[in-house]
Amino acid sequence: MEKEEYQKEYEKRSTVERPFGTLKIQYNMEDEVVIGTEDTECYMTLNAVAYNINRLYNLLYDKKLKEEQTPNYNNNLMELNQNQLEMVTS
Repeated sequence: MEKEEYQKEYEKRSTVERPFGTLKIQYNMEDEVVIGTEDTECYMTLNAVAYNINRLYNLLYDKKLKEEQTPNYNNNLMELNQNQLEMVTS
């Protein structure tokens, strides 16, 4: 495999590794024994859907939390900068 092809394949692999590792650890996929292609596909699909719902919830919750905290963060940052400026000028 040429270098450029290898890099493209490796980028795909790194994209998939994190969610698959999460599925294995958090959803105990290593402990379950599923026999048959159809059963395995069903099991993987259900776990992937659960992972995606959980991830979507976390992304939306983080976004909402950041939106609520942004005005306070900006005000606190402005106060901190103002206090530092006063310390330097005095």
